[in-house]
Amino acid sequence: MALVLTRKDVEELLTMKEAMSAVEEAFRQYSLGKVIMPLRTTIHIAEYKGVNLAMPAYVGGDLNALGLKVVSVYGNNPEKYEREQSKKYAPVRGEKTPMPPRGDKRREDFEKWYAAQRR
Repeated sequence: MALVLTRKDVEELLTMKEAMSAVEEAFRQYSLGKVIMPLRTTIHIAEYKGVNLAMPAYVGGDLNALGLKVVSVYGNNPEKYEREQSKKYAPVRGEKTPMPPRGDKRREDFEKWYAAQRR
């Protein structure tokens, strides 16, 4: 049975430090050849100006985890549902990830980590 976590669930269960440690371990396992990560599957949905991306991966070694990241983007949704898109993004592996607001501990942790990576 799949466990589905909301953003709030993740924020309550995982600190930024723990998340960074997990990412570092995943990259270590990748460098050891213990990760199975096929190219992402992309489905373009032209009728709705949309795209769906599926990114599965298995990380062996100490993590022994299977995961799936699914991203769906529909370009007309903000206008259709009268919502403004966020224009603040954090640079994470070239993807656009919403940046938490100033004063948020997660943002401070991310900015410290990101500054250390750029040195």
